[in-house]
Amino acid sequence: SMRRTEDVLAALERTKGMWRELLGTIRIETNSPAFDRLVNTWLPYQALTARLWGRLGPQQRSGAFGFRDQLQDVLPLTMLRPHQARAQILLHARQQFLRGDVLQWWHQTWDGRTGLGIRNRASDPHLWLAYMTCRYVEVSGDRTILTEAIPFLEGPKIPRGQEGIAFVPRLSRDSGTLLEHCLRAVDLTLERLGDNGLPLMGAHDWNDGLNGVGAGGKGTSVWLGFFLCDVLRTIIPLVEDRYGQSRADRYRAQAAKLREALEK
Repeated sequence: SMRRTEDVLAALERTKGMWRELLGTIRIETNSPAFDRLVNTWLPYQALTARLWGRLGPQQRSGAFGFRDQLQDVLPLTMLRPHQARAQILLHARQQFLRGDVLQWWHQTWDGRTGLGIRNRASDPHLWLAYMTCRYVEVSGDRTILTEAIPFLEGPKIPRGQEGIAFVPRLSRDSGTLLEHCLRAVDLTLERLGDNGLPLMGAHDWNDGLNGVGAGGKGTSVWLGFFLCDVLRTIIPLVEDRYGQSRADRYRAQAAKLREALEK
């Protein structure tokens, strides 16, 4: 009840206390007070309110989750709110199809299930799951997340000649650990290499504006090659720890080929 003035004031103090605790986890101090305030206060506040809670970005489709968007948003939260970063990673892992690709964006139903979403030929969203998982493990030291069992999604394939398709997917009976989800994403990209050894662009890469490069099925992405290299660098030790040196060495060989192609 908020009928009494003292109840309102007490609630206000609780809110202020919550923000002081949340925004006081990490403090930087430089010779620029404006920069300090930006990093210490404004950016974490904005990431939480406008990006994760509000989802007000221009491509958020009336509050939809963006697969890469909200994973990028929780990158700083690996230090500020690791439990929230962990939950976000697991939520996104549930938006992956058996083939390894993901919903680029999706709406949640009232009870937290996956509602309307779009499956398309974008070449990078699925890799952000692996990127964020590796960063989270590196910063938090929490390896238990890698063995979390998570179901896949099922749904219609993208028709030939179309860039994407919107539908409500169904939950698959098949599930896998988070690490298996990440490796399906990595394997999918490694299967889609151009003649020059670089990853195919598909509908676009992280730069959505480059949607004409891969329309013919041949255009490749240098950026995606660099991104995949970094994902392989960070995930190979996790693969070796879980599956042994043989599988890790296969990824090392693929990473070496990719680096050579990038140098050219």
